[in-house]
Amino acid sequence: MLIGIRKIRSAGHASGSIEITLPPELAPLEGADCRILLRDGARPEIALQPDLAPAVAVFARIWAHLRSLLKPIGDIGDFPIQEFEVVLLPTEHHSGRMLLVYSQAWQVSRAVSPTATGGERYSRAVAEALSGVVAPLGVVAGRRLGLTGAVAAAFGASLASLAVPSNCSSMADLDSFEDNMTRRAWLEACGHGALLLNVLGPQPDEAKAHQALRRIVGQFRMWQERPDQHELGWAQWCQDLGAWTSGSLVPAKASSVRGGERPAASDGAAMTKRRNWCYD
Repeated sequence: MLIGIRKIRSAGHASGSIEITLPPELAPLEGADCRILLRDGARPEIALQPDLAPAVAVFARIWAHLRSLLKPIGDIGDFPIQEFEVVLLPTEHHSGRMLLVYSQAWQVSRAVSPTATGGERYSRAVAEALSGVVAPLGVVAGRRLGLTGAVAAAFGASLASLAVPSNCSSMADLDSFEDNMTRRAWLEACGHGALLLNVLGPQPDEAKAHQALRRIVGQFRMWQERPDQHELGWAQWCQDLGAWTSGSLVPAKASSVRGGERPAASDGAAMTKRRNWCYD
């Protein structure tokens, strides 16, 4: 894949070295050690081979923590890297397997200490990279717990929303019904002092985390078995969201999932969110 054309230039007359500026797409790999390979022949190539071992370690580390946190619900097993397609940079063109992106894991590896406790504050770029790593791992973990299709996909996305540090999240980030319900279940079980599902280190209170995740997985299992309940909850959430954006409702606490009429299109942009996700 061609990502740019650059000119080799001198790094300074005294150094005797040369240098090349890489395209901005490779900026997330800043700091990576690279082997320089010469492929000689009629059309010689000079290739850079980054050492991505720290990124692989991040994949395995997050999976291990997910396995530990979910174990009271079901054992998701060892890290199944064969179930993923691993690529250097984000892409929309892939085999259909869940996508793990080296550059995202590399960003996380540079920003997060091996002894992270979950209290660290990350930049938005690192938080987005962390979310990008957790989501596909969460999807496969959900499948190991019996979730399928769009339900497993939403479960992975919701785990990722919990893993984003609170200083990097906002109401705008909780842009799906499933994310919203997942965060509410987490806060109800763990308390508002535990805003983060720490996938990079030990949970402050693992018993409460297990309780919250048991409730969350149970909710997704129920939605899978009863798509009508997801439909009703989604409709009520949209109504509440529409009322909140219009100023007539302040969503201070989670309302229970209850029945309701299908929301009108005027209730806001959120109405365009998928509805028949369990039927896909």
